[in-house]
Amino acid sequence: MSRPAWIPTAVLCVTAFCAATLAAAPRIAIAAEVTAIRFGRLIDGRGGVTPDAVVIVEGDRIRARGPASHTPIPSGAAVLDLSKFTSTPT
Repeated sequence: MSRPAWIPTAVLCVTAFCAATLAAAPRIAIAAEVTAIRFGRLIDGRGGVTPDAVVIVEGDRIRARGPASHTPIPSGAAVLDLSKFTSTPT
């Protein structure tokens, strides 16, 4: 029995669609993630030091930073407590 000529084309299309979907999925997940990181001290790179600091990271971008008393943590954000550590710019 021979297989129909359209089957290899269909398999190729489905494979391409799945590969494109999987390639886009990590970017969508990263963009939606919000993380709040608490530090004991935050050095800003200009000589300033903020004690009891919070850094809000959304995806791969820093969205806010400052003292915990003035930097609200968004609801639903994952909180990473590094309050025993000092953050420095890289």
